[in-house]
Amino acid sequence: MERGAKAGLFFTFFDTEPSVLYLYLFFQTRNTIDKLQTLVSSDGRFRNLRDALHRTDPPCIPYLGMYLSDLTFIEEGTPNFTDNGLLNFAKMRMVSAFSLRLLICNAFSPFVVVLP
Repeated sequence: MERGAKAGLFFTFFDTEPSVLYLYLFFQTRNTIDKLQTLVSSDGRFRNLRDALHRTDPPCIPYLGMYLSDLTFIEEGTPNFTDNGLLNFAKMRMVSAFSLRLLICNAFSPFVVVLP
């Protein structure tokens, strides 16, 4: 749209009754809040949030509570050594995949990180 058309729509929108404008903004905000609540709900071990993070291009800010619970389940639910006394490489692969997912989220960060 051209600038004049946008300005016309803007003024037409605000010429309506304040109650209509209030209801429109209320329902728009309520709809946005509902979408965000379904995104971050803990149903299915954060299934919606995991799908959204997999579809998002880095950089992104992951919800660390989800990743920490995953790391806790890996640590507590999988033994460090197999029945034969060997190192459990399946557990180590899970931990490294976990670390890689966090690194990918921050790999392309526009911010410079200075380590001491």
